[in-house]
Amino acid sequence: MSSHNKQVKLETQRVQRRSHYRLDCHIPTKFSLLTEDENGQLIPYESHEGVICNLSGGGVKLLSKQEMEENDFILIYLHIDDFDFLLIGEILLKQINPDATNNFQYGIMFSNISTIEQDKIVRYLFQVQKQRHRLH
Repeated sequence: MSSHNKQVKLETQRVQRRSHYRLDCHIPTKFSLLTEDENGQLIPYESHEGVICNLSGGGVKLLSKQEMEENDFILIYLHIDDFDFLLIGEILLKQINPDATNNFQYGIMFSNISTIEQDKIVRYLFQVQKQRHRLH
């Protein structure tokens, strides 16, 4: 049998890295950088402001003037729909936007979100999405 007749079937599989619906938004927020104390506990040590431009039940896209690094942890204050959340997030992605007011864009994954908090965020996202569809 010649090698021409043998065909190897290659299958590609699309990997979906996001498991949550994302909503574009503009939510001013405050956040604190976190550091470990001598007991290994994460404690806030600097407060900053930013804008959440993308929200999901699993994380946010944050715009800020504050430079941080991938794998840093931050404490994010989020106020939506009469609920206040204090969530720890890990920076998974850092992008620089030199022409923007907020020079840095971060992809942040929540690391301590409870199921109840996540459900409240997801309900909010679908409520906003529903309202947006009504307007169009």
